[in-house]
Amino acid sequence: STVVMPGPVATGAPRTMEARSSRARSLVRVLFLLGIASRPALALDGAGLGRLTRSAQVARWMAARPLVDQLLMPTRTVKVWLPPAYRTHKTARFPVLYAHDGQNVIHDHESWTGHSWRLTAALSAMIAEGLLPPEAQPIVVAIDNTGRRRHLEYSDSPPGDAYLDFVCEGIKPRIDAEFRTRSEPEHTHAIGASLGGLCAFRSVWTRPAHFGNCAALSPVFQPPLVMDVAMNGHRLKSTPGGRVYIDNGGDTDEEKVALVDFFDGPNPGYFWLDTQLQPGVDAMKAVLELHNLDFGYHRAPGGRHNERGWASRIRLPLEHLFCGAEAARVKPSAWRDGSGSVAAATQLPQLKRASDDPFAQFYDPAYPSNPEDEQQLVPYPVPSLEDAAQRMGSMSSGHNSAPPLRERQGQSHELRRHRSRRTTQ
Repeated sequence: STVVMPGPVATGAPRTMEARSSRARSLVRVLFLLGIASRPALALDGAGLGRLTRSAQVARWMAARPLVDQLLMPTRTVKVWLPPAYRTHKTARFPVLYAHDGQNVIHDHESWTGHSWRLTAALSAMIAEGLLPPEAQPIVVAIDNTGRRRHLEYSDSPPGDAYLDFVCEGIKPRIDAEFRTRSEPEHTHAIGASLGGLCAFRSVWTRPAHFGNCAALSPVFQPPLVMDVAMNGHRLKSTPGGRVYIDNGGDTDEEKVALVDFFDGPNPGYFWLDTQLQPGVDAMKAVLELHNLDFGYHRAPGGRHNERGWASRIRLPLEHLFCGAEAARVKPSAWRDGSGSVAAATQLPQLKRASDDPFAQFYDPAYPSNPEDEQQLVPYPVPSLEDAAQRMGSMSSGHNSAPPLRERQGQSHELRRHRSRRTTQ
């Protein structure tokens, strides 16, 4: 009889399993790299070229409110992002962008899905490309939500009105007093996503003396608001500023929302929701067009209703709000000035290359962390400026590396086709 020795089998099985595991790991790496290569590049999160801080006046006011007020409108974190020009242009005043859901705006690790809008990084990239001259660089005020109360505070309801009073009468006056802002409504903007998009639109609709421009990403437009705009939409014609941007994703004939996207991570959010919100968006578009109002609209085929989806197109609303007609890729048929008349493109902020700016050195993020004119600012714990400069190096190879305007315009069609975008003008 033949005796089979178990030695080779015992030693060969682990080697076989190890080889299979190694091949599996290699396959995962290849698929991961292919997935990255097939996706449009996104900016990194963080403060970018600007400086992140907090308002001392807002913090003291929130803490000093009566207990009843704090129960009705809880204290929350309010972060302030100062653009690079704030440090170098000591007498200049700047527009302000108020962002709802503030914890989802700047840092990935603060967002509930693990992805942020990367708004300030996108602004930093636009500054590095010369799209935003110093006087057009906005101060960003990111107002955190309070979790479970978010649905009430951002809704079209009495609690939503109370939240807007909280912003307009509590936060905004103290931001204007502490920082060098342009406090007029035509220089005050609101941006939000989902219910935050509804809140941003209502900021302009119900508080035109404070807010003149808004960007609503995947907004939850509700029937009462749509009916109100249908009956009284003419009021927007006299709103100072009057720039309104709306976008949405969801299922289209070209592309459907993917059931699974591994790049979303373990928490994809309400990724399917844009399709269900499209009827409300279409109704709002119809009533705005009924009153012959100018607004910008963008449809992202297959776009997902989460922070990563909004980060992929965050530059579009920023261009619409802060750039001239030549630079904005999503634009209405006409731009209105403060009186409601059609303004020529030459009357809008013009593009300015960083190389043409005599203060071009302000694009260097490594300015002193405690400038003399900002002693009252409360520092916010963020990565060092040196780290921010290194991260920004992957976004732009240099201040003079942006292509000329004509070349960018010539590439705009290819860019939209590459990113599967469809714009309704």
